[in-house]
Amino acid sequence: MIEEVRNGLRGYTDGNTWYPAVGTILDVLHPAPMEWIAEDDLAEGAACHKEMEQCLTILRNGGNPYDGCTIVRVRKFLDWFTRQGFTIVSIEKPEANALHGFVGRSDIVVLDNQLKGLVLEAKYAESLQERYEVQAEAYTRLDAHKGFKSALVQITRAGIVKAKPLKPSARHWAAFLSALGVHKWRMK
Repeated sequence: MIEEVRNGLRGYTDGNTWYPAVGTILDVLHPAPMEWIAEDDLAEGAACHKEMEQCLTILRNGGNPYDGCTIVRVRKFLDWFTRQGFTIVSIEKPEANALHGFVGRSDIVVLDNQLKGLVLEAKYAESLQERYEVQAEAYTRLDAHKGFKSALVQITRAGIVKAKPLKPSARHWAAFLSALGVHKWRMK
């Protein structure tokens, strides 16, 4: 899957079909104009995610994830992550849901100590929005993640890491499917 923007909307293509990204679909349900987030905060969040992805890739390959890790918030996340004993399955990998026609790119998919699947969404933010819970619900419904549990991991500016395990939610799934339907209707 290759990321591609069409008509100003982010999505993915497999060369034949274009699929909307989960975040694009959620904009229908929970419009989140970027103007309310300061540019510096957006840039910092993007930098944290990029460095987190690099550090986790090093960890997955057997190296020291702290080598080259310069952002304090990412180091705090790594401290928490390594204490959990997770086995990394994938990092920022776009995956399609064939049944419903969308693509999600979950931050991290892991196996926990009991070898049960878990989808982790890292949020470098001071507060969490319900939009993130809907996003995580969509990711756990992806074909590759069926039956996985999900959790939001909040990393604050102070470096406090809080994990919020999520339960499967029919309400969040229904909200996501409604947004997907509206999105498909708008695209026609």
